[in-house]
Amino acid sequence: MNSSIISKRNAAKKLRERSLKQQDYLEKYNVGNDAIYIKCLDCKTYNINAKNAHVIIWYDNDKINVIGREFTNDIGKIQIDINNIICFLRYGDFYTSSNIKGGDSSFERAALGYLLAGDVGAIIASRNPIVSSTEVHDKRETLLIVREDNIEKYLFFEPELYNYLMHLIPTKEINYRNFSADK
Repeated sequence: MNSSIISKRNAAKKLRERSLKQQDYLEKYNVGNDAIYIKCLDCKTYNINAKNAHVIIWYDNDKINVIGREFTNDIGKIQIDINNIICFLRYGDFYTSSNIKGGDSSFERAALGYLLAGDVGAIIASRNPIVSSTEVHDKRETLLIVREDNIEKYLFFEPELYNYLMHLIPTKEINYRNFSADK
């Protein structure tokens, strides 16, 4: 049998085995349907291995559950009781920048345009097309502040967690809390 066919079969077998192990891992922790995949920038106050870890987060029975994203990085299950959450907020810089390129003149193109269409052709042909693009720079983080055993713990996540928490527990968002306290 051809060695490339054998290596393709072995690769397919390894992928199936990996997929089954990942599925078993998710079932082990009973991951909910509302789970999101995100990066924990620094959660070492809960688990020393949870710094820069890709995690799965879901809500179940008044708890936010956090596990490693892959079975190969099993950090255990972190459970945060909703009642222990002091607040959450999103902070940092978010901005866009525009890049504009082109529009400069080319002598060769102007000469060709002049030969084909005279003065107007020279002007139009000499211009290179202008191309613009917008780049998004998102340097924000979501901070989750939790109090357990009279100790405040700070967990830092990618900014997308903010939207999940706003849907789940909007009254714990710090701007909402400050606004409500003023009344």
